[in-house]
Amino acid sequence: PESSILLCPYGAGVNYINHNKTKANIKVQWARNGTTNHNSSWLELPPEEMEWEYSTSLAMDFITSRDVKAGEELLLDYGDAWEEAWKAHVKAWQAVTDRAEYYSASQLNKLYGDSLLRTKEEQSVNPYPKNIATHCHRSSIEEEWEEDCPGNDNPILEWERDDVGLECTILERDDKSNTYVVVVEFKEDDEYYEKVVKGLPRKGICFVDVPYSTDLHLLNTFREPIGIPDDILPEIWRNNK
Repeated sequence: PESSILLCPYGAGVNYINHNKTKANIKVQWARNGTTNHNSSWLELPPEEMEWEYSTSLAMDFITSRDVKAGEELLLDYGDAWEEAWKAHVKAWQAVTDRAEYYSASQLNKLYGDSLLRTKEEQSVNPYPKNIATHCHRSSIEEEWEEDCPGNDNPILEWERDDVGLECTILERDDKSNTYVVVVEFKEDDEYYEKVVKGLPRKGICFVDVPYSTDLHLLNTFREPIGIPDDILPEIWRNNK
Protein backbone atom coordinates (compact mmCIF):
# COMPACT_ATOMS: atom_id res chain seq x y z
CA PRO A 1 0.00 0.00 0.00
CA GLU A 2 0.91 3.66 -0.21
CA SER A 3 2.26 3.78 3.34
CA SER A 4 5.26 2.63 5.37
CA ILE A 5 3.15 1.99 8.50
CA LEU A 6 3.51 -1.52 9.90
CA LEU A 7 0.67 -2.93 11.97
CA CYS A 8 1.50 -5.82 14.31
CA PRO A 9 -1.61 -7.97 14.79
CA TYR A 10 -1.84 -10.59 17.51
CA GLY A 11 -4.91 -12.52 16.38
CA ALA A 12 -4.18 -16.06 15.19
CA GLY A 13 -6.97 -16.27 12.59
CA VAL A 14 -4.92 -14.99 9.66
CA ASN A 15 -2.36 -17.76 10.26
CA TYR A 16 -4.84 -20.20 8.75
CA ILE A 17 -5.55 -18.23 5.56
CA ASN A 18 -3.05 -18.80 2.77
CA HIS A 19 -2.19 -16.44 -0.07
CA ASN A 20 -3.60 -16.74 -3.57
CA LYS A 21 -4.02 -13.66 -5.72
CA THR A 22 -6.27 -15.17 -8.38
CA LYS A 23 -8.39 -17.48 -6.21
CA ALA A 24 -8.87 -15.23 -3.17
CA ASN A 25 -12.28 -15.68 -1.54
CA ILE A 26 -11.55 -13.65 1.61
CA LYS A 27 -11.10 -9.91 1.97
CA VAL A 28 -10.30 -7.65 4.92
CA GLN A 29 -12.24 -4.69 6.20
CA TRP A 30 -12.12 -2.59 9.33
CA ALA A 31 -14.32 -3.94 12.11
CA ARG A 32 -17.48 -2.12 13.11
CA ASN A 33 -16.88 0.62 15.67
CA GLY A 34 -17.08 -0.79 19.20
CA THR A 35 -16.65 -4.44 18.20
CA THR A 36 -13.52 -6.34 19.25
CA ASN A 37 -12.21 -3.07 20.78
CA HIS A 38 -12.17 -1.33 17.40
CA ASN A 39 -12.22 2.47 17.69
CA SER A 40 -12.94 3.92 14.27
CA SER A 41 -11.70 7.36 15.39
CA TRP A 42 -8.17 5.96 15.20
CA LEU A 43 -8.53 5.81 11.42
CA GLU A 44 -8.53 9.61 11.47
CA LEU A 45 -5.43 9.95 13.67
CA PRO A 46 -1.94 10.64 12.30
CA PRO A 47 0.44 7.82 13.32
CA GLU A 48 2.52 10.09 15.59
CA GLU A 49 -0.52 10.53 17.85
CA MET A 50 -0.71 6.75 18.38
CA GLU A 51 2.96 6.34 19.28
CA TRP A 52 2.43 6.13 23.04
CA GLU A 53 -0.94 4.40 23.00
CA TYR A 54 -0.70 0.84 24.32
CA SER A 55 -4.34 -0.24 24.23
CA THR A 56 -5.76 -2.34 21.42
CA SER A 57 -7.96 0.01 19.40
CA LEU A 58 -7.83 -1.28 15.83
CA ALA A 59 -9.43 -4.47 14.55
CA MET A 60 -10.03 -6.06 11.17
CA ASP A 61 -12.65 -8.52 10.00
CA PHE A 62 -11.90 -11.26 7.49
CA ILE A 63 -15.04 -11.79 5.41
CA THR A 64 -15.86 -13.91 2.39
CA SER A 65 -16.01 -12.08 -0.94
CA ARG A 66 -18.29 -14.74 -2.45
CA ASP A 67 -20.17 -17.87 -1.44
CA VAL A 68 -17.79 -20.50 -0.07
CA LYS A 69 -18.56 -24.22 -0.17
CA ALA A 70 -18.09 -26.50 2.82
CA GLY A 71 -14.52 -27.79 2.83
CA GLU A 72 -13.25 -25.12 0.44
CA GLU A 73 -9.94 -23.53 1.42
CA LEU A 74 -10.04 -19.90 2.50
CA LEU A 75 -7.60 -17.75 0.52
CA LEU A 76 -6.52 -14.13 0.79
CA ASP A 77 -4.57 -11.85 -1.54
CA TYR A 78 -1.54 -10.74 0.52
CA GLY A 79 -0.64 -8.08 -2.06
CA ASP A 80 1.76 -7.68 -4.97
CA ALA A 81 4.75 -6.75 -2.78
CA TRP A 82 4.32 -9.94 -0.73
CA GLU A 83 4.04 -12.12 -3.82
CA GLU A 84 7.14 -10.64 -5.42
CA ALA A 85 9.10 -11.06 -2.19
CA TRP A 86 7.98 -14.70 -1.98
CA LYS A 87 9.06 -15.44 -5.56
CA ALA A 88 12.47 -13.87 -4.89
CA HIS A 89 12.81 -15.90 -1.66
CA VAL A 90 11.99 -19.19 -3.41
CA LYS A 91 14.43 -18.44 -6.22
CA ALA A 92 17.32 -17.64 -3.87
CA TRP A 93 16.57 -20.14 -1.09
CA GLN A 94 19.24 -22.61 -0.02
CA ALA A 95 19.01 -25.32 2.62
CA VAL A 96 20.58 -24.55 5.99
CA THR A 97 23.10 -27.22 6.94
CA ASP A 98 22.04 -27.55 10.59
CA ARG A 99 18.30 -27.66 9.83
CA ALA A 100 18.22 -31.45 10.31
CA GLU A 101 19.40 -30.96 13.90
CA TYR A 102 16.43 -28.76 14.79
CA TYR A 103 13.78 -30.13 17.15
CA SER A 104 11.10 -28.02 18.76
CA ALA A 105 10.23 -28.33 22.44
CA SER A 106 6.82 -29.77 21.58
CA GLN A 107 8.49 -32.49 19.48
CA LEU A 108 10.88 -33.44 22.28
CA ASN A 109 8.09 -33.46 24.86
CA LYS A 110 6.11 -35.89 22.69
CA LEU A 111 9.10 -38.10 21.93
CA TYR A 112 10.69 -38.14 25.40
CA GLY A 113 7.92 -37.07 27.76
CA ASP A 114 8.61 -39.89 30.23
CA SER A 115 12.28 -40.55 29.47
CA LEU A 116 15.16 -39.89 31.86
CA LEU A 117 16.50 -36.35 31.63
CA ARG A 118 20.18 -35.47 31.47
CA THR A 119 21.78 -33.71 34.40
CA LYS A 120 23.82 -30.55 34.02
CA GLU A 121 27.01 -32.63 34.08
CA GLU A 122 25.71 -35.02 31.42
CA GLN A 123 24.61 -32.12 29.23
CA SER A 124 28.15 -30.75 29.23
CA VAL A 125 29.14 -33.87 27.26
CA ASN A 126 25.84 -34.61 25.49
CA PRO A 127 23.84 -31.37 25.33
CA TYR A 128 20.26 -30.90 24.25
CA PRO A 129 19.76 -28.82 21.08
CA LYS A 130 20.81 -25.21 21.63
CA ASN A 131 17.24 -24.02 21.11
CA ILE A 132 15.95 -26.14 24.01
CA ALA A 133 15.83 -25.41 27.75
CA THR A 134 14.43 -27.38 30.69
CA HIS A 135 11.76 -25.74 32.83
CA CYS A 136 10.10 -26.94 36.02
CA HIS A 137 6.44 -26.71 36.96
CA ARG A 138 5.52 -23.57 38.90
CA SER A 139 4.21 -25.72 41.76
CA SER A 140 7.69 -27.19 42.26
CA ILE A 141 8.69 -24.25 44.47
CA GLU A 142 5.68 -24.68 46.75
CA GLU A 143 6.49 -26.42 50.02
CA GLU A 144 3.35 -28.58 50.10
CA TRP A 145 3.43 -30.05 46.58
CA GLU A 146 5.17 -33.31 47.61
CA GLU A 147 3.12 -33.77 50.76
CA ASP A 148 -0.19 -33.46 48.93
CA CYS A 149 0.49 -36.20 46.41
CA PRO A 150 4.05 -37.35 45.74
CA GLY A 151 5.17 -39.03 42.52
CA ASN A 152 4.38 -38.81 38.84
CA ASP A 153 0.62 -39.06 39.45
CA ASN A 154 0.63 -35.74 41.29
CA PRO A 155 -2.26 -33.69 39.85
CA ILE A 156 -0.60 -30.49 41.07
CA LEU A 157 2.10 -31.04 38.45
CA GLU A 158 -0.32 -31.11 35.50
CA TRP A 159 0.78 -28.67 32.80
CA GLU A 160 -1.71 -26.15 31.45
CA ARG A 161 -1.65 -25.42 27.76
CA ASP A 162 1.02 -22.82 26.87
CA ASP A 163 2.42 -22.90 30.43
CA VAL A 164 6.22 -22.83 30.26
CA GLY A 165 6.87 -23.04 34.00
CA LEU A 166 10.10 -21.74 35.55
CA GLU A 167 13.67 -22.04 34.33
CA CYS A 168 15.52 -24.79 36.16
CA THR A 169 18.79 -26.71 36.11
CA ILE A 170 18.92 -30.47 36.69
CA LEU A 171 21.63 -31.32 39.22
CA GLU A 172 20.94 -34.97 40.04
CA ARG A 173 18.72 -37.84 38.89
CA ASP A 174 17.42 -40.97 40.61
CA ASP A 175 17.15 -43.47 37.74
CA LYS A 176 14.97 -45.90 39.68
CA SER A 177 12.23 -43.41 40.59
CA ASN A 178 12.86 -40.99 37.71
CA THR A 179 12.96 -38.07 40.14
CA TYR A 180 15.34 -35.12 40.19
CA VAL A 181 17.20 -32.57 42.25
CA VAL A 182 16.86 -29.23 40.48
CA VAL A 183 17.62 -25.56 41.01
CA VAL A 184 14.57 -23.49 40.11
CA GLU A 185 14.91 -19.80 39.26
CA PHE A 186 11.94 -17.52 39.91
CA LYS A 187 10.99 -13.91 40.47
CA GLU A 188 8.99 -12.62 43.41
CA ASP A 189 8.31 -8.98 44.32
CA ASP A 190 10.78 -7.84 41.64
CA GLU A 191 13.54 -9.93 43.23
CA TYR A 192 15.15 -13.01 41.65
CA TYR A 193 15.58 -16.19 43.68
CA GLU A 194 16.88 -19.73 43.33
CA LYS A 195 15.52 -22.73 45.18
CA VAL A 196 16.85 -26.29 45.34
CA VAL A 197 14.00 -28.78 44.95
CA LYS A 198 14.58 -32.46 45.76
CA GLY A 199 12.59 -35.45 44.57
CA LEU A 200 10.81 -33.63 41.73
CA PRO A 201 9.04 -36.21 39.53
CA ARG A 202 9.78 -36.32 35.81
CA LYS A 203 6.24 -35.03 35.24
CA GLY A 204 7.27 -31.73 36.82
CA ILE A 205 9.91 -30.97 34.16
CA CYS A 206 9.42 -30.20 30.47
CA PHE A 207 11.30 -28.92 27.47
CA VAL A 208 10.63 -25.36 26.30
CA ASP A 209 11.83 -23.35 23.33
CA VAL A 210 14.51 -20.78 24.08
CA PRO A 211 13.08 -17.33 23.18
CA TYR A 212 13.51 -16.42 19.50
CA SER A 213 14.73 -19.90 18.60
CA THR A 214 11.66 -21.60 17.11
CA ASP A 215 11.49 -22.49 13.42
CA LEU A 216 10.05 -19.03 12.78
CA HIS A 217 13.53 -17.70 13.53
CA LEU A 218 15.60 -20.19 11.57
CA LEU A 219 17.90 -18.88 8.86
CA ASN A 220 16.21 -18.62 5.46
CA THR A 221 12.75 -18.44 7.02
CA PHE A 222 10.47 -16.23 4.94
CA ARG A 223 9.15 -13.08 6.61
CA GLU A 224 7.20 -10.40 4.78
CA PRO A 225 4.36 -8.09 5.90
CA ILE A 226 0.90 -8.75 4.45
CA GLY A 227 -0.35 -5.71 2.60
CA ILE A 228 -3.44 -3.73 3.60
CA PRO A 229 -5.65 -3.00 0.57
CA ASP A 230 -5.25 0.60 -0.57
CA ASP A 231 -9.01 1.09 -0.67
CA ILE A 232 -9.29 0.76 3.13
CA LEU A 233 -6.08 2.62 4.02
CA PRO A 234 -6.88 5.92 5.77
CA GLU A 235 -5.79 8.94 3.77
CA ILE A 236 -3.93 10.38 6.75
CA TRP A 237 -1.68 7.27 6.85
CA ARG A 238 -0.64 7.38 3.20
CA ASN A 239 2.99 7.92 2.31
CA ASN A 240 3.78 8.31 5.98
CA LYS A 241 7.47 7.93 6.79
